Amino acid sequence: MVTKTMIYNRLNCFPKEISAIKLTSTARICIAKYKNDYKIGRFINLVEWRASRSDVINQRHITPQPQDFRTNIDDESAFYPSYISSMQENSERLAEHLRNVLCLIRRHRRLYRRQNVLH
Repeated sequence: MVTKTMIYNRLNCFPKEISAIKLTSTARICIAKYKNDYKIGRFINLVEWRASRSDVINQRHITPQPQDFRTNIDDESAFYPSYISSMQENSERLAEHLRNVLCLIRRHRRLYRRQNVLH
């Protein structure tokens, strides 16, 4: 809606100062930047590899293989901002989302429970 010139023509926001075409163009650029900023901040395709505690303690050098990596955040688990929420609200929701996805202790407990249930 904010990228339609006729909306700005009807609203006549800044008569003789800023044209409807300029407002439309600015809105498109802002939305594209907004989407790109959140695309970067969502950490899509973030992968991890974990060494075992004994390897770390014994300072063993381990070279991870491609199959050892696990994708933490993909398109389905990525954060998607709300266009009608404020930047503050979206930032808080993004921080909470990342905390939930990347929290080692909580995830370790979930994995441990799953392993105990399966075995």
